[in-house]
Amino acid sequence: MQTFSTKAARISYCAPTVKFITVGAIATLMTIVFGLGMNIPFIHGTKAMIVPLVVGAISAATALLFFIVSFTSLFFDFIDETRVMNRKVRNAFCYYRNGNPLNLKEGEKLPKFTCEKFTYDLYHIRVIPNGVNITKLMEAGSYVSAALNKRFKNFVVIDAATDRYGTYVEYTIRDISVDRNFYFRSINDMKPSEISKNRIRVQKGTLIDLKSCGSILVAGKTRSGKTTGVISIILQALVLGRDNFGSEIMIIDPKMAELSRLPHTYTLDNDGEAKNILKAIKHFSETITKRQAYLNDLSEKTGNAVKWWEAGMHCSFLFIDEYVALRSILPKKPLKNAPDYSLEAFDNLLKRIVTMGASAGCFVIVSIAEASVQEGGLPSMLRSAMQTKILFKPTLTEGKLLWDNVQLEKFQDGQTYKAGDAWFSSPDGVNDNVQPVHFPIMDFDVYKQLGRQLSLYYKEGKHHNRG
Repeated sequence: MQTFSTKAARISYCAPTVKFITVGAIATLMTIVFGLGMNIPFIHGTKAMIVPLVVGAISAATALLFFIVSFTSLFFDFIDETRVMNRKVRNAFCYYRNGNPLNLKEGEKLPKFTCEKFTYDLYHIRVIPNGVNITKLMEAGSYVSAALNKRFKNFVVIDAATDRYGTYVEYTIRDISVDRNFYFRSINDMKPSEISKNRIRVQKGTLIDLKSCGSILVAGKTRSGKTTGVISIILQALVLGRDNFGSEIMIIDPKMAELSRLPHTYTLDNDGEAKNILKAIKHFSETITKRQAYLNDLSEKTGNAVKWWEAGMHCSFLFIDEYVALRSILPKKPLKNAPDYSLEAFDNLLKRIVTMGASAGCFVIVSIAEASVQEGGLPSMLRSAMQTKILFKPTLTEGKLLWDNVQLEKFQDGQTYKAGDAWFSSPDGVNDNVQPVHFPIMDFDVYKQLGRQLSLYYKEGKHHNRG
């Protein structure tokens, strides 16, 4: 059917198999009845046997034809699940006895539906409105989830998106029964393949693509799994090894906690100041200049822009744990004996790294204890520039401080989250919309292995002074 009708029969929205069987049965029955009717005048004549034979042959041929067509349709339903899913969603919206969630009017043109399978547990259904209100389609995800029964009983809509012109609505549908966690039993499990070496694994089907993302903002209360989640990112960068262009994996712990006890990390000086930390950040900033200069020279020689990964560079990370605590230590005005040591100098360095570092493969990971403190501790420019955002053990209140309300429509307060559970988004064309994730489970001595990998990364060379 092309238009909506409250009088439409249920069979109009049935699977083709049901339609073929029904029509075939009716056609066969009508042939038999017609044949018997024709046979009555000849019941005592010489042609009495001809009509039943003809009727029988036609009935058998009709039944066989529709059996073949029905079997073919059933076979295609079996091998092509997109046909079945597409039909279920169309029926949920268009068959009036299903509640008419789109408030379609009599004679109104029906939306068009297409279904695409991406992986065994991920589908996209695109709906062309044909005049239907876009807002109603965006809010109708629960009807789609309710319509997915039987073989799709574990599938739900996890996202609904539209383009800027409202020409379509696309539902992302996923099997929530599938375990997507990465289980790393040893550090060797964290080594990426050559193809994915610039992609940080979060969970199966979700990656942080360093070729397209920027610096990373991480928020989460104590015991939310925030630090362990960040370590899983850093370890995946460490196992790649250091490149020949001055790559750095720099960890800053201003609270002098567990991270500060590891080799090649930075914490407060013996006098409680953060001069050594600021010096390290300045060094990280200088590596960006050198790496970018090399890329510019290479681009001039080749005549084409050369990306950092194309030049053989590995990613660099500057991880600032408890960013707000570090800012509170720095003096607002420069000291007489240290004119480059101030909060302003720190902010300027960080802004430069965040805005210019990605083109040279250099990224900042900023960690804050709660999303709510960002208004007082994280400059608005940095909030907007750090486009990859992660909120551990999330709440809707905190989430609204990182993302706009539209992106959080599918989330509700009161959901239970464990350590390592997070909301995540990254502007890479795949993870632009906020989605729930769980960071990798590392079944080994994490801090011990982190210290070992840091030592291997710098090959026990010059040890950075930790203060």
